[in-house]
Amino acid sequence: MLELVALVVSVVGWFATPIITKSIAAATEYARETEKQFNEVSTKLDKLAKDLKLIQTTVHKARLYFINKGEGEEILWELKGAIDEADEILDLFEYERLKNKPDGICYKFARDFTRRLDKVLENLDIARGSAQAFLENPTNIIDDSDIFRSARETGPSTRNDFFFGYAQQHGRLKRLLIVEQNKVIAIIGHGGMGKTRQVYHDNKLKFDVRIWAHIGNKSGELDLLTQICKSAIKSSGSLWLTIPDDPSIAVLHSKLQVLVNPKGGPQKSCLVVLDDVWQNEGGSGIIRSLRDEAWMSVLDMFKGLKNCKVVMTTRDKVCSNTVNAKPTIFLDGISEEEIMSKLLLKYIANLPNNLPRWDQRRRDNE
Repeated sequence: MLELVALVVSVVGWFATPIITKSIAAATEYARETEKQFNEVSTKLDKLAKDLKLIQTTVHKARLYFINKGEGEEILWELKGAIDEADEILDLFEYERLKNKPDGICYKFARDFTRRLDKVLENLDIARGSAQAFLENPTNIIDDSDIFRSARETGPSTRNDFFFGYAQQHGRLKRLLIVEQNKVIAIIGHGGMGKTRQVYHDNKLKFDVRIWAHIGNKSGELDLLTQICKSAIKSSGSLWLTIPDDPSIAVLHSKLQVLVNPKGGPQKSCLVVLDDVWQNEGGSGIIRSLRDEAWMSVLDMFKGLKNCKVVMTTRDKVCSNTVNAKPTIFLDGISEEEIMSKLLLKYIANLPNNLPRWDQRRRDNE
């Protein structure tokens, strides 16, 4: 059940987010165009843009958590349905606008459009209110638990054929890893999409040491360093480092530094992926200033090592701000073109090879 609900949250986030972004831009543009001639239409379109911005925040919040009740699935699907209705009515406006160029929309259409837009705004308000109320109830959220952590955990060995989308962001990350020095690159957005994994395994990016550490809500320096050291795994599957039973911060610092910069040997290039970084104030057991200090200490160590690149993945911008990550790559949902392209390729791949040609089928039916 948890996996199904997690999928619902992901689908709503992946597919609804780009629709919201596009609809906000369209509603804002159309509101500006109709301001002089159709003030009522302009006012309602402006309200639509503002409501969609609020919904964008709600969808972002839904992506950060898993929900633990069946009713949450229905609420999120209703929210996506309301978002789709807004997208459809804006498409209708665009069609009418293009059809009547250069004059634009007519009074009859404006009157009918206003009535339909009222219903869309009402449905959006109801759906957003239900989703917001549901997410604000702590009993509806699976948060700081072992189940939550294992369910949301991503990693470097996910299936290669499942992922698609974000081609531009994927290319940008590869370029940044080639040219950027002594900076933390943040990837903010949906987890489990596979783009970081593709870069991690890219043979064109030559790294002697690759570390993929699932960080989660770890916030103490010792916990962070321990997880990173445990995640330093060779291509053979064995560990690069031996971790003592009772490690100290100084010992782990030294081990990582020697791994990348061995005494008497050439310095190794290193890629460190700090995966799925998030923070829960209630469960961390550490105050913000100490947590931030721990993060900066760990990252400063990596920044001080030549040929060491650090990538942080997170679903919440506040985490990247905490460590002054720059540059930042935002994953803002999968475009409709990428979705349709993937579905079409899957469909064609599953067609039998011996399908009769259309002209032959036509003759057979005559």
